[in-house]
Amino acid sequence: MANFAVIVCAGQSTRFLASSSPNYLKKQYIEIEGVPLWVKAALPFQASSCIDKILIVCLAEDVLNVQSQLPQYSLSKVVSVVSGGEQRQDSVYEGLKWIQSHQESCEYVFIHDGARPYVMGTLIQRLWDERKNGGVIPVISVTDTLKSIEGEWVKTTLDRSTIARVQTPQLFLYAWIWEGFQWLKEHPQKVTDESTILELMGKKIKTILGEEENIKITVPQDLPKDQGIQIGQGMDVHPFCEGSQIVLGGINIPYSKSLKGHSDADVLTHAMCDAVLGGAGLEDIGTFFPDNDPQYKNISSLILLEKVVDKIEASGYKINHIDATVLAQMPKIKPYVQEMKICLAKVMKLSPSHIAIKATTTEKLGFIGREEGMAAMAIATLRKKV
Repeated sequence: MANFAVIVCAGQSTRFLASSSPNYLKKQYIEIEGVPLWVKAALPFQASSCIDKILIVCLAEDVLNVQSQLPQYSLSKVVSVVSGGEQRQDSVYEGLKWIQSHQESCEYVFIHDGARPYVMGTLIQRLWDERKNGGVIPVISVTDTLKSIEGEWVKTTLDRSTIARVQTPQLFLYAWIWEGFQWLKEHPQKVTDESTILELMGKKIKTILGEEENIKITVPQDLPKDQGIQIGQGMDVHPFCEGSQIVLGGINIPYSKSLKGHSDADVLTHAMCDAVLGGAGLEDIGTFFPDNDPQYKNISSLILLEKVVDKIEASGYKINHIDATVLAQMPKIKPYVQEMKICLAKVMKLSPSHIAIKATTTEKLGFIGREEGMAAMAIATLRKKV
């Protein structure tokens, strides 16, 4: 007989999106360490010897997207991606109903929130070891003092020793939980977890100690503090040519030469563009703005940087910080650094304090030391938009 895991990720993420920036992803599709949250929730079941088959329940509008991601993450146990219902209990029922109509011999079923990405294989195994009880759930003790209140007033203090926080996955005999949902159809009411149904039917549910790390992602603050941080680096070089000024960081600096290039040859801004693109995993500025394209002839590099910012934001990132170094024997750029930072900050939607611009010479070594040209290097940190 087969044993299933039903991963439920059909929620609208109402609380999560209410605390997030506009047009942000629903929480189940946020990436943690480069992996969508729902995938991280499913992978321990893929790895577990206790589970034969996995069912993913998601919003109808997301079914094709979820299906397309299965091969990428080697989720070979997933037998179907099912459209969920209006409420969580409706989504779980859709999953159980699929099993009922496609699998005649399901013995046990794990039911897990797709918003709990930190479930461990050890917890799955400990639940499995208690399967003979018919229904078993993980719980966590309560350490805060609990009060029953009426309006704004305390009514009484509750005995926290008899109260626990309930987690998923929850494990049931399939026949038990299927019977439970038939009972729920006859006694309609809202339940927030599956064990409640069996509890209302009078069945005894075994508890085991859950895991504090197995949190449910509800609001953006539940995500890791370094969530989505990526780093990119960029470098650019331009030779000198005849002229009377150079452009650095969008600022015109008087000098006895100019920098040669298809655009305005702003070597600093070009290095920053490449660093930002690299942080988002995109190709370099030469790919997006080729130097043989007439539309970019003599264009301000600030315009290119603005387009780069648009591209990385469309990919779900925003710039967090940028650190750059200009390599030049001459001219001295220190008097212009603050003006550059203010100019660049406006384009990158940053505080100037999140931009560092430094300069160094090569002690008269190489083409830079011979004053044949200038170079710039930059490192950018990007963050997933939340």
